[in-house]
Amino acid sequence: MISRINSVGISCITVFCESLGLYTCVIQNISFISKIMTTRILPLELLDKAIGSKIWILMRSQTEIVGTLRGFDDYVNLVLDNAVEFSPDPRNGEILKNELESEILLNGNHVAVLIPGGAGPDDSLASKTA
Repeated sequence: MISRINSVGISCITVFCESLGLYTCVIQNISFISKIMTTRILPLELLDKAIGSKIWILMRSQTEIVGTLRGFDDYVNLVLDNAVEFSPDPRNGEILKNELESEILLNGNHVAVLIPGGAGPDDSLASKTA
């Protein structure tokens, strides 16, 4: 017995094997399935695509860092250059802006959120340079 099933753009032929008493499905539209699978992206792949571009990082503390991503490892330790750190002043809550001169290495354990292409907090919020 052979029957055709069409659902969600996938064409499938269902074949019943009498000797085994099993149904099997042969998918005809593999290109549709491959299109679905290529839309998935893994977190490290996203970071890999962001190398050389600006990235906005929210740390587990209240600190935020914006810089150019130069590299990373499997533990999401990050290497940045042209980095600017934004942190709250503990005395009055104003945002302090600190421009970092050299490359920096961020420990991945302290990273909460990564925003590739993010410009960071509004510079008007940064009241003074630390």
